[in-house]
Amino acid sequence: MAAIFAAERKLNDTGSAVKTSRYVTARATWFNGAFSKVAKAGQAAGTKTREKFHMAVSNLTAKDPIAA
Repeated sequence: MAAIFAAERKLNDTGSAVKTSRYVTARATWFNGAFSKVAKAGQAAGTKTREKFHMAVSNLTAKDPIAA
C-alpha cells in the first residue's frame, strides 16, 4: 500500500509541476490563440461558401427556362 501511495503522491506532484510551468502555460496560451484563429477562419469560409451557394441557386431559379 505504501508503494501505491508514494506513486500517487509522485503523480500528483508531477501534475502540479506541469500546471505551474511557465513553458506549459505559454504554449497552452499560444495553442488556444492559434485554435481560435483557425476556428474564425473556418467560420468565415463556411459563411462565404453558404452565401455563394445561395446566390448560385437564386441565379439558377431566377432565369427563364429555355424553350425546347
